[in-house]
Amino acid sequence: MNTSIMQNALGVSQQACQNLRYEGNNLVLEIQTPKEKLCCPVCGSHNINRNGSHIRRFVSVPIGLSKTYIDMRVQRIQCHDCGCITSSMYRPFCSIYKICK
Repeated sequence: MNTSIMQNALGVSQQACQNLRYEGNNLVLEIQTPKEKLCCPVCGSHNINRNGSHIRRFVSVPIGLSKTYIDMRVQRIQCHDCGCITSSMYRPFCSIYKICK
């Protein structure tokens, strides 16, 4: 299956697709924010350090008879400009996301 079609259909075309796989009868799309698009969600600065990450699973719309999940690698970041230490999130999955400058 073409991953770019899946990314567009699920609304995550700005993310880098790492893998598309089946877990039993469930479809799992693994994504992460590209390094060049990471920024501080508080001030929008790109002057950050990446400081670890974790996987967060989101339930998406089913495709056919398969449940669909999005596994997103969420990066922990430290901003050099405003000093905050937080996790980056992508807008469709987080209502408190702030668009980068």
